Amino acid sequence: MSKQRARGGVFGAAAIALAGLLGGPLKRAQGQEISVEAVTTAREVYVGQPFPFNIRVKGSDSPRAPDLSVLRDFRVETLGGRQNNSVSITIINRQRNRVVRRGYTFSYRLTPTRAGKLLIPSLPVTVGRSVLRTKARTITAVPPTETADFKFRVKLAKNRCYVNEPVKLTATWYIAKDARKYHAYLPVADMDGLTFRLIEPARNANTRYLRISLGKGKRALAAQGRGVLGNKTFKTITFAADLIPKQGGVLRIPAATITFEGVVNYRLVKTFFGRVEKRPVYKTFVIPSNPLTLNVLPLPAAGRPAGFTGLVGRYSLTVEAEPTQVNVGDPITLTIRISGPSANLDELELPLLSRQAALARDFKIPVERAHGEVAGREKVFTQTIRATHADIKQIPALELPYFDPESRAYRVARSEPIPLDVRATRVTTAADAEGRELPVLGRTVLEELAEGIAHNYETLDALAPQRYGPGAWLSSPGWLALLILPPLGYFTALITTVVMQRRAADPAGRAAKLAYRVFARELKKLPADAEQVQAAVLGALRRYLGSKLRMASGTVTFVDVASPLNACGVPADTLAALQQLFEQCEAGRYAAGAAQGKIDDPSALAQRAVDAIRELEPNLS
Repeated sequence: MSKQRARGGVFGAAAIALAGLLGGPLKRAQGQEISVEAVTTAREVYVGQPFPFNIRVKGSDSPRAPDLSVLRDFRVETLGGRQNNSVSITIINRQRNRVVRRGYTFSYRLTPTRAGKLLIPSLPVTVGRSVLRTKARTITAVPPTETADFKFRVKLAKNRCYVNEPVKLTATWYIAKDARKYHAYLPVADMDGLTFRLIEPARNANTRYLRISLGKGKRALAAQGRGVLGNKTFKTITFAADLIPKQGGVLRIPAATITFEGVVNYRLVKTFFGRVEKRPVYKTFVIPSNPLTLNVLPLPAAGRPAGFTGLVGRYSLTVEAEPTQVNVGDPITLTIRISGPSANLDELELPLLSRQAALARDFKIPVERAHGEVAGREKVFTQTIRATHADIKQIPALELPYFDPESRAYRVARSEPIPLDVRATRVTTAADAEGRELPVLGRTVLEELAEGIAHNYETLDALAPQRYGPGAWLSSPGWLALLILPPLGYFTALITTVVMQRRAADPAGRAAKLAYRVFARELKKLPADAEQVQAAVLGALRRYLGSKLRMASGTVTFVDVASPLNACGVPADTLAALQQLFEQCEAGRYAAGAAQGKIDDPSALAQRAVDAIRELEPNLS
């Protein structure tokens, strides 16, 4: 330590002298030891309950992301990383010392996939040319249990299917008391040999919808309703997905779980204004669903048609052509519409037209295949073909083989033939353009024709005087416009392009600058209904914080923003007020009319939101 201080003093004196010569402030960086640590507050969690897990690096703000694939007993979600740099300046005896501390934090969300004591092993983190390791940690995962007030059920549309046949899975959460901060975990979404695709329900004006996080960026659109389970009536939240098995056998689908905070009691709280409010007491719950079994049958080999690409379901095929009167070699645009199970349309590709024998015999077909667009229950492709001879009378029917699970047999969808008029081509000459016969050899065209495009004028009477030069240009409005408009248009386009490029370079930054103005404008247009006010205030808060913190506004909760706001230096009392706003607005939106979700004065709620954002704004600007 004494050697380090002595060395610092020598360099400090040199730096002071240099700063005095240059007339600038003194900046001196101090060395910082590099270390890594794994951080989590979780000790005991439920299976299916996500918990935060961070890896903190001190001494460097540019480490390499660690490999977490060794965590076999956890589902890993990467939440990104951020630098944790800080600068401190001290002035002692007119000597200014600037200390820079560098750091970096990798953020993850881990979800246990089985019960028991689970090991998070020592993880390597590469910093520069060095590799440091975190300490191993142990997490106890306990099985989830359902309660009388909260239940979770999943069911399949059928328990038996064929490979590549979509099967609808419906998940229903039964709620007897208010709940918030929910997060579902469906192990089937990550199973190998299976495609999991969420289903967007058809919107109904009389139904309320909300998004449920499934982790790893998946968010299910769920419909709210009411249902009976046993002899009890519940509020229900339902969402669905298609399962598409890719291999045969018995598919065992583990139980899904949903994690949330549910009401267990109420307490009376005296507010700042002296009023007594009844507030709910929440507890974290993790409840399981029922496990499922799906018997997946392989596709039969007998009767499989040529050109079968694995389509399972019921399909139809229609083709349109434009134009239908063409010359040999002219392009003909085919619009091919394929209807079938919506779950398979995303992966559906245009069949190889070159393998359609009747089509390939008479038409030239490009090697490239078009990428289709999904529209409802059909996928639309456009492809260009060209007729090769004039004897073609029609575009033949196209074929699409598929397997029909209902009849348990292979079928072929066929389009209707399209009548076609193909004309032979000929070479067009200059004589054709003039509408005359070819001249006799030895005579010139100019001598043969006395008028038209080849007419000759021999006298000077046909000539008119012409003025040339800058003077003529400036005296003519047309020339003057021709001289001025191009550079004017160029500079206008240049200025417009620069402005648009600056805006497009950082759209998130522009949104962050306008966030407060947008927030204030939204709160001036609040609806009259109290419940709608809570939803409007909640949406405005989410959009403001999403723009400021560069998050997806539709997914923002207080848990998501608490850590970034704390890092920005937002005071604890401001965070507490913001949390209370989120809780009251979320309770009013999702509590289905419960007492704790109601508000007496909508304008007071809006004013509290404005005050909270005003206190946040200086820290986020």
